[in-house]
Amino acid sequence: MRLGFVALRPKRSFCGEERGAVAVEFAFATPLLLLLLSGAIDFGLALNQSSSLTSAARAGAQYGMRFPSDSEGIAQAVTKAVNYDPATLTITSQLTCECADGSAVACTDTCGGAAPRSFVTVNVSMPYSSPLPTGLMLGPVTVSGSAVFRAN
Repeated sequence: MRLGFVALRPKRSFCGEERGAVAVEFAFATPLLLLLLSGAIDFGLALNQSSSLTSAARAGAQYGMRFPSDSEGIAQAVTKAVNYDPATLTITSQLTCECADGSAVACTDTCGGAAPRSFVTVNVSMPYSSPLPTGLMLGPVTVSGSAVFRAN
């Protein structure tokens, strides 16, 4: 008699089965999550390089405070302050002068009989090459740092 009772039990349909649904959803979501994580890591590495270049630009500007017209010495101070290949760095330095009211003036001129204030601006940039596959989506990117110090 019991065999007849078992045969009357309704069968489960395949479409109503929910076992394994979490595994399938995880399999679809994992590549997207890894791509987002890779992008966040890549962005952090680029910020780290930019911060390092800004520190190097400060070192060059500090040297430029004492020797504002020595562009070669400023470039050497920058390359010593950073661990990147000097051939990849683009270093520019500029000496600018202004009067007390903020108007630009040539450094050889005077401002109402007083010497103008002089500033050294140092810019450092380099191409960023990502070690992760997300860098391929961005294309060529340049990171940079800059500093401006008063020379006198």
